[in-house]
Amino acid sequence: MKKTPRIKLLYLATFPPPEGGQRLIFHYLYQDLLNRYQDQLDIRKIDLSAKTARRFYILHLVWRFLKGLVAIPRSDVVLFQAPYNYIHFMGPFYYLMCRAMGKPLITRRSAGNNIELFQKQPRWFQKLLVATILNADLSCFETHYEVEFFQKLSRHRVRFISNNRPFITHKWRPIEQAPKKFLFLGDLITRKGVHHLLAVFPKLANRYNIQLTLYGKDESQMVSKSHPAIRYGGILPHEKVPEVLAENDVLVLPSYQEGIPGVIIEAFMLNKPVIATNLPSIQQIVKDRSTGILIPPGDEEQLASAIEEIHTDRELYNQLSKNISTFKHQLSTEYWTDILVQEIKALVKR
Repeated sequence: MKKTPRIKLLYLATFPPPEGGQRLIFHYLYQDLLNRYQDQLDIRKIDLSAKTARRFYILHLVWRFLKGLVAIPRSDVVLFQAPYNYIHFMGPFYYLMCRAMGKPLITRRSAGNNIELFQKQPRWFQKLLVATILNADLSCFETHYEVEFFQKLSRHRVRFISNNRPFITHKWRPIEQAPKKFLFLGDLITRKGVHHLLAVFPKLANRYNIQLTLYGKDESQMVSKSHPAIRYGGILPHEKVPEVLAENDVLVLPSYQEGIPGVIIEAFMLNKPVIATNLPSIQQIVKDRSTGILIPPGDEEQLASAIEEIHTDRELYNQLSKNISTFKHQLSTEYWTDILVQEIKALVKR
């Protein structure tokens, strides 16, 4: 029986280092494609990141961009995943080359602020993007509201692809004692709502046996004068995140602005409930009182109430954790890789 030739996939993306949410998404997808689809896909990876000294940065960036451009004719399909500035400034050139060579183009934008960034561009540049990169054969976004917005501007398909993390087989078990270890992971800045968490937690810690650990950049020294029940752990290397999440009970993320936070998905992979703000993007993965507790941004009273409730109601905590264990596969890298590979095969056959 004749063996089906592998699809030649050109994978253009930014990869770690440095580690960051967007780069990790692209890295996890690449590793999963290699691990599970190597017999079907012949993958050529080009890292668009300019990892070099500052004085050679632009030169190095242009070189990597050109490597991607000249590789398009030798590919069957192009997958271009990158942050906003890469997509919008390299994208039109990649689009034109794909059209000239008759190669299908898939773009994927991470984060949840693509509408805002698009609308900030000059009118002429918006028109250029609509005429080129926004008309890729398939455009992927990680929030439903972005899909709805950009579908109106594109002549081709726009679909949802969630932020995701590799699946962790972590058996669910009910806890026997009240959850008392609360965790914040992220930059300690106003946009993350950390000041509200630091305002309400000392009062609660005076009444209950609970503790809060915070990890992330603290350039403004928010936790320099903290309560004994509050500990600052510094900047956490990403490889340590699962270990730290496993040691704690609840992730708290009282942000004012987010896409789909990777840290919530990482908590879910370990069956950890979350307390988070009811932003549209967060509501896509956190179901209120099913997999976590959602509160309005900036509402310290409801933030305190959620912390108190999840600490004192062990039955609620266990139900949230159990629900997460049955739902989390839909946020896994493997789940979304399978969907993306189906899209790649469909475009090549078309």
